[in-house]
Formats: sequence, structure tokens, C-alpha cells
Amino acid sequence: MRNRFGISSFPAVYLSRSFLWDHSGASISTEINKKSKCGIAILTSVNGNTVNVTVKISFDISTGIPLNLVVALMEDKLVSPQANQYNNNPGSPFYNTGNPIQNYEHNNVLRKAATDIFGDHIPAGEQWKNNVYEKSYTIDAGPYTLNNCKIAAFVLFREIHNQDSGY
Repeated sequence: MRNRFGISSFPAVYLSRSFLWDHSGASISTEINKKSKCGIAILTSVNGNTVNVTVKISFDISTGIPLNLVVALMEDKLVSPQANQYNNNPGSPFYNTGNPIQNYEHNNVLRKAATDIFGDHIPAGEQWKNNVYEKSYTIDAGPYTLNNCKIAAFVLFREIHNQDSGY
């Protein structure tokens, strides 16, 4: 991901996977107010350490633009040291908490991608208005604490498009 998006440090936030967030509320408000072109439903079941995931994508537009689906298993409540670049910044809530911060609780940690990390192709023939595309995955969650896990799914452009194109 570092090479593809030119990320030189973490955390870095890209809005709509097209431009680096400038940390202003205005840019987030602009993105939040855009109408979604599709909706996503995630259905899960667990059998032992196996998580079965079915994702349904309902399209509000017809498009030939190549799209991908990403499905990932994430885990919360992981406690470990965290580098702290704000240790000497009096304006930060992390001021004087040490570098690294010991026993820091990490949430939303990517544990396993059910798809390719950049997503699996959604067939162009499935991307039409009012269609529901459905895909199922099986994830081995053996080494993780299932009670702290969740599934994230999102649709993205296969290639980066101009943010002003309306898509």
C-alpha cells in the first residue's frame, strides 16, 4: 500500500481513496454529504474458528467503471506498545505519556483480508441499477479472539479516478 498510494508515514488518511486528507472538517463534510452509488450488506456466521461472510452490494447506478470489493477481518482490544510522536507536544492528549506508550489498546487492526488487499473484481455485468451482487467468503480466524473481531467491507474503484468526476 505504501508504494501504490505514496504513503511515507502513518497514519495517513485518503478520502474516497483519491486525495490525502488535509485534516479539515470541510473536506470530510463534503465527502459525507455525497450520495452513495451502492449499498453494502454484510451477513456473517461463525462455526468454530471459521467465519462465513456473505456480502451483498445493491447498485443505485449502472456503471462500466471497473470496481473491486474488499472484505477484511479486523480485531479490537489488542494491547501492545505504540510509538508516540506527540509525547513532547503539550497540546496533545498523548503528551507526556511516553514513547512508546506502553499497554496501548489498538482497535480496528486488520487481521486478515478475505479478498486481495486491493479487492476482488466485481463483474461488469453485475454493476447495473437495482441489481444486487452477492459474494461469499470463508475466513479462518483461528489465532484471533472472535469476540473482539468484526468484518469490514467496501467497494472501490479498480483504478484511481478523478475525485471531481462524480463517481
